[in-house]
Amino acid sequence: MTAPRGPLRFAALCLALATPPALAALAALNLLAARDLDDLAARQEATVASLERRVSEAESRPAVQRDGSAIYVPGATAELAKASLRRLLTDAVAASGGSVIETLDAPAPEAEDAGGERVRLRVAFDADNAGLLALMHGLETGLPLIAIERLEIRRLEAGGDGDPENPALRVGLVAAGPVRSAAP
Repeated sequence: MTAPRGPLRFAALCLALATPPALAALAALNLLAARDLDDLAARQEATVASLERRVSEAESRPAVQRDGSAIYVPGATAELAKASLRRLLTDAVAASGGSVIETLDAPAPEAEDAGGERVRLRVAFDADNAGLLALMHGLETGLPLIAIERLEIRRLEAGGDGDPENPALRVGLVAAGPVRSAAP
């Protein structure tokens, strides 16, 4: 008793006929992938050549000396720098629509030496939300570099006549700016 050979022969014939086209399709896909890799390698070589050319051009140009003095609070001494920082802060508060109440010297943090390379001031002023945002943006993004080390905001009681979307605020902040250290 032998098994019928019809279906087995049919499967073998289908396998024999389907294998060469499948291998040819696989070879064609591999050739396409290899061509894509060649294109990618050529683009990367062009990018590397462009970058090498830019580096060689940058190396051949003379070095530009940049003046970094704009980041420092102006002033030959720490006291002059504090006065300059006080003027910068009061002008910034006035430009943002606020009114300065007081400015005081702020002590240096305990972790930092009292004779450090930064001057600090405590400023108290009244402003509204929009003015405070404009002031903060101007101080944090402008020159000289001024860092806000501490910020206290309190809403002022205005009865019922104030704008609830833009209330009056009492703001206290400690601002610090770098000073150029004296040459030894």
